[in-house]
Order: sequence, then C-alpha cells, then structure tokens
Amino acid sequence: MMYNELVEDCFFFPKHVGVLDSSEPRTVYYSNASFSKNAVISLYMQCTGDKRIKVICFKSNGNPYLIAALEWLCRQVNGKKLAQWCFNGDELIKLLDVPFNHAPVIWQVQDAYQEILMLMNKKIEGES
Repeated sequence: MMYNELVEDCFFFPKHVGVLDSSEPRTVYYSNASFSKNAVISLYMQCTGDKRIKVICFKSNGNPYLIAALEWLCRQVNGKKLAQWCFNGDELIKLLDVPFNHAPVIWQVQDAYQEILMLMNKKIEGES
C-alpha cells in the first residue's frame, strides 16, 4: 500500500511514543480499543499549571494510519493550551489520505483526545 509523505513521516519517525507516570502531578492517561480494527491506543498527557500541554505521548498498536494520526495529533498539540486547538477528524482523514475502510481509526483517535482533555480538565479542577 502507498502512503502519503505525512503518513510515512509520522509512522516511520514518531517523536511522541512513550508513557508517563499518571501519579505525577497534572498527568493523565486514557486508553481505548477497537477490537474490530485490532487497534489499541494509550494516550498520556502532562500539563503545566496554566493548562499548557507540557508532554503528550502515546503507545499503540494498529495500522500505519492510526500511528500516523496519533503522532500528528501529538505534534499539533504539544506546547499548546488545552482549549487552544480543536481536533477535526474529517480534516485529518483528508490530510493523511485515509481510505474509507481505515477511517474509523481516526475517530478512535479523536475520541481518545476528547477523553484525555476531559480527564485533564477534571484533574486540574480537582487541584483548585
């Protein structure tokens, strides 16, 4: 299968693969799985006191589109404020040139990102 340059760059040269200790301050973890697509996502995020994403990383197994989408997401949001960037799955499908049969993994990434944002906001509110 042929992939576009962005998919190849994000898949073959990821910079955000890893895990964080969720017991650390302002650090959260979210995991989801799509058994129909054999895709598991573990997403980790750590923020500063002013709600800026200090570190975001992932661990996953799945097809190259899933890995590329996660890496692309991390590249987009790292260093930004929690509410500064909005995930758009339709745009990402076009950007990565994702075939129709692989599109569900993009929605899986979108769901994971929305969930981890919610978890982080709850954690920060709980510290106040």
